[in-house]
Amino acid sequence: MRGARRSGKEGPALAAKFRLPWASGTTTLYKFRSFQNRSRSWVSQTLLESKIYFSHPDDFNDPFDVAPVFRLAGKPTDPAFARAMRREELQSHLERGRTRKQIRELRHQEGVPLERLAEAVIESHRRDLRNSTRILCLSANRTHPLQWSHYANGHQGLCIHFKACSGTWAGGAREVIYRKPRVPIDIPLSTQSGWELVDSMVLTKADFWRYEREYRVIAPLRRPDHSITLRDNFYHLAPSDITGITVGLRMSGDDRRELARVLAERRQGLEVFECIEDHTRFAIKVRPADPSRWLPR
Repeated sequence: MRGARRSGKEGPALAAKFRLPWASGTTTLYKFRSFQNRSRSWVSQTLLESKIYFSHPDDFNDPFDVAPVFRLAGKPTDPAFARAMRREELQSHLERGRTRKQIRELRHQEGVPLERLAEAVIESHRRDLRNSTRILCLSANRTHPLQWSHYANGHQGLCIHFKACSGTWAGGAREVIYRKPRVPIDIPLSTQSGWELVDSMVLTKADFWRYEREYRVIAPLRRPDHSITLRDNFYHLAPSDITGITVGLRMSGDDRRELARVLAERRQGLEVFECIEDHTRFAIKVRPADPSRWLPR
């Protein structure tokens, strides 16, 4: 996917255009996680091995996420428009590594007629987008109760802090756009810029998710020159890119003790915080915490 991410080193004008976090004063982004079962291993890998998992869009909890709707910018019966769709279909196959001979054989096998060409192109674009993209979802807000409920096992988990200033990999995360209507993308896609397509395809969510204040780091699997390179869907980062953790309001004593043992194994120190209840309103407050106090005396 063209232009899926910036390096985080742009000037202020470009940073604002691409909605990079530090352009609006956000220099820390957060990843919420459970600390139970397989997720405990995932958190330990992130803290001790400095690697983080990028998800397939099929794993998201929102069925409308990375599922853009399309519309035709012309009529399939128009020969010029039909040729443009054929070219786009061909380009999609080539980007998947198929040879022209394989494409001809596939077309012969599938026998897509002109009247179904538009539907086939739309199906192909959505399937191809989801299978060729891995995404890390982060948030600029660590205190919204719904974030803790949805993504940190009902406040029993934690969130990991990542440095998101200019020049860092997380500083290249792009802010999600929230909309009420679903705005369709015109086909052929070549009529729009790469950045417009990225916004429409992977950076647009329903307005009811606005409270998440989400940012995304995007890793296209078919761009080996891309600055975010994954190994087995993991991105390996510098230990200093992790700056702290915040523990959920309801994390158990056993989980706190296990987390303290993990932190004791880590060579680089981290700032540790814990959520506490706000007794004046339905809200969460955060205060510094000392993990050594969670261990048995």
